[in-house]
Amino acid sequence: MRPTLKFQAAFLATILVAALLCIAFLAERTKFRSDIQVLIQKHQQALVKDAATDLRQRMDDYLDIVQRTAAQTRTVHFGSPQDARRYFASIAPTAGMFDSVFLVGMDGKVTAVSPYVEQVVGVDVHDRDYFKQVVVVGQAAVSAPLRNRIGGAPNIVFAAPVSDDAGHMVGVLCASLGLLRPNFLGDMRTTRIGEHGYLFVVQRGNAPVFVIHPDDAKLLANTSAEPDIEKALAGQPPDETAPMITLENVISTGWTLGSVIPRNEVDAPFAVMRHRLGWASLFLIALVACSVWGGMQLLLRPLHRLHVALRRADHCEWDGLTTLDVGHASPEIDSIVRSLRALMGQVVQQRAELEAVNDASPLGFFRTRNDGRTTYVNNAYCSILGLSKEDALADSWRDRLAPEDKERAERAWDASREAGLVFRDLQRFSIPGEPERQISVTAAPVVVDGAAQGYVGVIEDITQRVRAEQAIGALMSILEATPDFIAQTDRYGQLTYINPAGRAFAGIPADKAISETTITDYHPPETVQFLKDVVVPTALRSGMWMGETLAYNAKREVVPVAHTVIVHRDSAGKLDHYSALMRDIRAEKAAKEAVQRNAETLQTVTDAMPGQVLFVGADGRYEFVNAAYASEMGMSRSSLVGKTVAEVVGLAAYERLREPLEKALAGNPQRFEREERIGSSLTYREVQYVPQFRADGTVIGVHILVTDITARKEKEVRLKALSMTDHLTGLLNRAGFDNQMEKALSSDNRRELGALLLIDLDGFKRVNDTYGHATGDEVLRAFADRLRTVTRPSDFVARFGGDEFAVIVGPVNDDALHKLAGRIVSIGARPYKFGEVVIELGCSVGVARLSHNVDGAVVFSAADDALYRAKGHGKGRYEFSDDVAVTETASESSEAP
Repeated sequence: MRPTLKFQAAFLATILVAALLCIAFLAERTKFRSDIQVLIQKHQQALVKDAATDLRQRMDDYLDIVQRTAAQTRTVHFGSPQDARRYFASIAPTAGMFDSVFLVGMDGKVTAVSPYVEQVVGVDVHDRDYFKQVVVVGQAAVSAPLRNRIGGAPNIVFAAPVSDDAGHMVGVLCASLGLLRPNFLGDMRTTRIGEHGYLFVVQRGNAPVFVIHPDDAKLLANTSAEPDIEKALAGQPPDETAPMITLENVISTGWTLGSVIPRNEVDAPFAVMRHRLGWASLFLIALVACSVWGGMQLLLRPLHRLHVALRRADHCEWDGLTTLDVGHASPEIDSIVRSLRALMGQVVQQRAELEAVNDASPLGFFRTRNDGRTTYVNNAYCSILGLSKEDALADSWRDRLAPEDKERAERAWDASREAGLVFRDLQRFSIPGEPERQISVTAAPVVVDGAAQGYVGVIEDITQRVRAEQAIGALMSILEATPDFIAQTDRYGQLTYINPAGRAFAGIPADKAISETTITDYHPPETVQFLKDVVVPTALRSGMWMGETLAYNAKREVVPVAHTVIVHRDSAGKLDHYSALMRDIRAEKAAKEAVQRNAETLQTVTDAMPGQVLFVGADGRYEFVNAAYASEMGMSRSSLVGKTVAEVVGLAAYERLREPLEKALAGNPQRFEREERIGSSLTYREVQYVPQFRADGTVIGVHILVTDITARKEKEVRLKALSMTDHLTGLLNRAGFDNQMEKALSSDNRRELGALLLIDLDGFKRVNDTYGHATGDEVLRAFADRLRTVTRPSDFVARFGGDEFAVIVGPVNDDALHKLAGRIVSIGARPYKFGEVVIELGCSVGVARLSHNVDGAVVFSAADDALYRAKGHGKGRYEFSDDVAVTETASESSEAP
């Protein structure tokens, strides 16, 4: 296959661009690499210069700190280790900046060190250069890198002279920084430049050594260990494969700081650029190729279109050559196209005119040969049968025939064609995805010189017509059978149809023509006017009107009807006729009125009730509330209806109501009492949930009745209190005592239990006999008041009758219980004064502990036994049952507090 002109041009341009790019890259390669290395060199020089400046500043700062500390020091000799420690503690901020701080006497021996190392004290450093420099010059100095005499670790020393108060030098203050320690010098060893680059520091001199180097083994080693660095220090030019080395002198210390970057990292940007340039070149070559190909495609597009049009084999496609447009083209191509259009216009003109007529028709035209093979179909034919033109010309109409019609229709068509007769038939066709269609088919032979030359025919889709006729028949059956009053009028309002129900409703005989009636025979005058003024204009605007009007029935009575008026228009949108539908709604209106009256009655009755009445639907929303509930919620009835219970009462309150409400909605009635605090008072309410059921047993909703029972509850409380209170003293009576005793011993009472005290007045019978029962009652009341004063509010005091009393105390220890019993004996022994009468009595007390596993009668019996022991031992005292620890003096009433 020969390459196209477009491909040849694109290929040639691509080769040319690729060659130019390769030449340009090779020519500029060396310059690119040199420029990149210069940029990296400048960047490294700036970085090293900043690092050298920072190093110089730090060294100066550290030396200044040592010098200022030495200026504050007056001696290097201390009378005791404690004096040395106090000195180093006073310079702790300075000492914390260095790895060690030590003092040296004028004889060169170390006198004190921090942190303290015993081996260091006494070490002779008089031969160290920093010591000599400070002693000779009298100024602070920084040592060359050296190794410790103890341990051999590499470090540098900052030294400054120490003078006494008279200004005479008495020693040297030294501070060291280890080159392998975590300080600003040691940290430089781990500093990385790029991925594998690093910093180094060299002590200049005749035999330069490394002060800082990432390799610990090379610290204090001669620079000959790194030949590339040695050459750089000597100012010799580097090799092409040597790493990039940048230097900067630190003048104040005699050091040189430098950086080393491996050559592969220096060349990495150039390699990346070269890689990216390669991809960019490939992209540019591809872009040029596509651009050239696209340009040629654009320039040769007219010629390509003409080439494609001329090669089309289907004869029907030649019609397009009469209007062929190849776009903007050269004059030569444009001339060829104009000549071709004129020639083909003459060829297709006659056929185009004929086919235009056929295609404009809504009927389907077809033409066949004598053997039945279809040779022509118009667009309508394809549309009716749901076929493409190709399928129609392939006689696919046979596949569309309904199965029950297929054999009969094909046999009838073949018989008519063979006999040369006109063919007429009604056939059913199945179109995929659509309802079955009914097609009317008519065909006649084309006779030329007495011989049939084929058939021409027409098909028509009559499906809608058949369905419309069927629908009209079904609609008429419905209209005739419906109980509603249905009528139709023409556009002028003249009646054209009334169904039998309408005739019966209006009392029109079956044999009377509706044209003899008018609208006034069916509606009262006011309704007729309403129809003219309101109904008809509204229906004309919106297409329909619905509402209620009045009509005459067969007895000429005016009755309410539901009335619908529909406007019908033709295909052009013009008014054609009206339809009216009416239904007697007397029963419905009566039912609605009854329902409304019942609702109003229910609302009136529930509003008059003191309680709250409401109804909650199955969806949990209010459907009815009375005035009391709306007032309680502080909302109007209309705003409550439609809201959920949770929305009205709040989520917290709803959680308390959820369980009984859900049970009621499940069909289980609920009844419970609820205690609510309103302000400082308690309110008691009785709540009933009564579900309402449908006929099928499902729950429609829940009736809720809330009744305030506070008064009843308060009355019950008062009655219960009266039934448990002694009327003479106001204390608990025997019933009240038994109730509290039962509660105290109940299994529900989980707290620590207290005790029971039984009390009997000694000699009370003598009071009644001597002074009378009235005075005796006064004594009992006075003693009851005294008991209240010595007991706690949480304790319970009771009188059984006569002179017998009891106290149930809460949790109490044995010591406090002894004190309470003693106080009761003491208050019982105090005189009772009533005017001129002074009565002296006493009382005895029996005490027993309460216990969960002991019955109340047993506890009572134990306390009673203890009481009788107290009386038997002389009265005016208290005794304890065996479960209470008794001290030597606890039972003596005279010692009770």
